[in-house]
Amino acid sequence: ATGSDLDHDVAFADGGPTTDANLGPLCRRDHVIKHKADWKKASLADGGTSWISRLGHRYETRGSPP
Repeated sequence: ATGSDLDHDVAFADGGPTTDANLGPLCRRDHVIKHKADWKKASLADGGTSWISRLGHRYETRGSPP
């Protein structure tokens, strides 16, 4: 956790709130990729993450089972 960045799903600059529902930890590498390489990230209902590259390719990770 100490090596993580706290990231807004909906960017703060775009009006995204700083709330638990809109924040999630990212490693520094992923946080930089999201902002510098124009990738999109969204949290999934199962706790996973959806990443969309600037070319439109989608990559999803799944959350842990309950």
